[in-house]
Order: sequence, then structure tokens, then C-alpha cells
Amino acid sequence: MEETEWRQRSRELWLKEGDNNTKFFYKAANQRRRSNHIGSINIDGYIVEEPHIIEQTFVDFSHMHLISKPRRWQPEWRDEDNGRIPDHMWPSIEALFSVEEVKKAVLGAEADKALGPDDFQNSLQGIGALNVTFLSLIPKKVGATELGDFRPISLVNGSFKLVAKVLANRLKLAINSMVDDSQSAFIPGRLLQDGFMAVQECIFAVHKDKCQGILIKLDFARALIT
Repeated sequence: MEETEWRQRSRELWLKEGDNNTKFFYKAANQRRRSNHIGSINIDGYIVEEPHIIEQTFVDFSHMHLISKPRRWQPEWRDEDNGRIPDHMWPSIEALFSVEEVKKAVLGAEADKALGPDDFQNSLQGIGALNVTFLSLIPKKVGATELGDFRPISLVNGSFKLVAKVLANRLKLAINSMVDDSQSAFIPGRLLQDGFMAVQECIFAVHKDKCQGILIKLDFARALIT
């Protein structure tokens, strides 16, 4: 039990079993805690160290950038121009959850991920509000001080993870028909490295043919949630 507790805290998921490494896990957990500690932030050019001000500043920042706003137009998944799910797959995607799907989602999830607001990992399910989450701020670089230097990671309820996992398992069967071929990551059968290789080939061709060209690199803020 002690080893399991420290493994969850240290986030060393590669070490599932073995001898009791409490000292190792303790050091790893404390090292991660020190690296993730936010002792001060830069607010409009002023360094602020008061914990309550830092907390409220991040809360306001999250409300401003993460809360959904009403939109006049939403893409329709049945629209031909935006990719579509085959008609024969809609009944299985919109159907009620089955016992088999729920069981598959539970068994396929990591049992010792970080706890959510319900204080349960994926191996157990708690009862509570589904649409509740903790935001854990992970620094993107060493010495992060700006609000934008931190990546918000949601620690959602176990029940919410279960629902999301079942829906993800369903969409896996149709995702290739919904997402354009130019999207090379996060799709079964595609590799993130394919995008880098395509860019390298383009640069190589420009240099080889000694022709002019323009290379544009876009750095999206909050790219994973945009």
C-alpha cells in the first residue's frame, strides 16, 4: 500500500511491480513537487509572491481562456465539407452505453493515475458531480514566471473519465473518416513523426533545387485545447 501511494505521487508509471522502493519514490515525488511549485509569478511587470494573489490570478486567467463562449457556428459532423461519420456507424455511436463497453473502458484505463476531485483513481468509481475538475499547473519551461508559461492539466472525476473513455472507444472506429489526412498525430495508424518528415523533405527539396521558398512556423497558444 505504501509503495502504491508513492508510485502514484511520483508519477513513475513505468515501475508497476517489484521490490519496495519507498526511498526512490519519495525522492521522485519530492523532486516533482519542487519543480512544480509556483513560488512567484510576474503580473504586469511586478513579481508577486503572496499565495492567495497567485491563486486568484490563475483562477481569473483560467476563466478568461478556458471557459467556453457561445459561438454562432459549430461544425456539423454530418457535413461533407468537414469530414463525416459513415451513416451506418451512427447507431452504434449514439446508442446507450452497454455493460461490455463500460467494462472495457475501466479495464483499459490506467489504475493509478492522479486522483480527481472524487478522490478515486480509475480502479474505483466515486459518486459526485461529473463536471468538476482540479486544474494542475505544469511549467512548460525551467524558471516559468508568466501566466502563459504554465500548462493547465485537468484532474477530472473517475466517472467523467469513464464516460470519455467509452465515447473515445466508439469514435476510434470512425475518426479516420472525420479527420483530414494532413493531421498526422493522435489518430490510429498515423505518426506524429510523419509531419516532421514531410517538412524536412520540403526543406531538402528547396535547397536541392536552389529555389526560393517561405517556411512558416506557427506557435499556437493552448494548442491542445484550441
